[in-house]
Amino acid sequence: MPTPLRSGFAAVLGKTNVGKSTLLNALVGAKVSIVTDKPQTTRHRIVGIVNRDWAQLVLLDTPGIHQPKHPLDEALLTAANRALPDAELCLLVADVSGSPSREDEQAARLVRDSGIPTVLALNKCDRVLPDVIEARAVQYGTLVQPVAAHRISALTGAGLDGLIDDLLSRLPEGPHYYPADSTTDQVEDFLVAERIRECVMESLHQEVPYSVAVTVDQLEPRDNGKLYIHANLYVERDSQKRILIGQGGQTLKAIGAAARGQLEPIFGQSVFLDLWVRVLPKWRKNESSLRRLGYLGSA
Repeated sequence: MPTPLRSGFAAVLGKTNVGKSTLLNALVGAKVSIVTDKPQTTRHRIVGIVNRDWAQLVLLDTPGIHQPKHPLDEALLTAANRALPDAELCLLVADVSGSPSREDEQAARLVRDSGIPTVLALNKCDRVLPDVIEARAVQYGTLVQPVAAHRISALTGAGLDGLIDDLLSRLPEGPHYYPADSTTDQVEDFLVAERIRECVMESLHQEVPYSVAVTVDQLEPRDNGKLYIHANLYVERDSQKRILIGQGGQTLKAIGAAARGQLEPIFGQSVFLDLWVRVLPKWRKNESSLRRLGYLGSA
């Protein structure tokens, strides 16, 4: 008899900056989620798809669990919570370079309350000594009581083969949800906006990058062979706008150049990136603005 197909969803949860998005990209084998060294980089639920001949695992990367300060934070936590009812498994990611925090406890509580079988990924094992890893494994394991725990490094790839094999083996029988060559379900506008926002977060510091939202209003090929992209970068104050543009427009030009460097290989053609910076006062605290920018009313 042929091997039955297996498929299912796994919600990827954890506090901010534990390496969820780096892990997602490593498991999928492609960049489907933006990654920076700043917390709260992920603002939406991101789909990453792992394909085998006999199985398909759909990973749902979620915003990091954190203490909310404004309605945007509440929306991010809602996105994380919504992933659990859609999943057969939970992949809880913990950072073994530190002891469990209040946010780790919050993530563990969400998982326990869901009743979903949980696989614990003890990440960043390349940063600490073996005896520390084992101590952290006990601490995090006590919080969540996982069905399995894996010591991994999303950065180096250590332990990832065993983790993915374990996740695939736990999937129920069923047909694949996506074509076998799919790595994500992202539409082009969203992909472009996220790559631009990643370049913003890598270029700016302190509070400014967290005050930036990106929308893509136009994406079309032109007769000259270039792909024209019009994107708006929203900030909350005029002072932030000046910082984002930079002296003589140099900061915005650098962001545009970095974004083009990412987008041109994806689309296989030259990109004309038309970036505009606009002020939308207090958008992180305004439900109407959050809805307009795509943070409410979507997963």
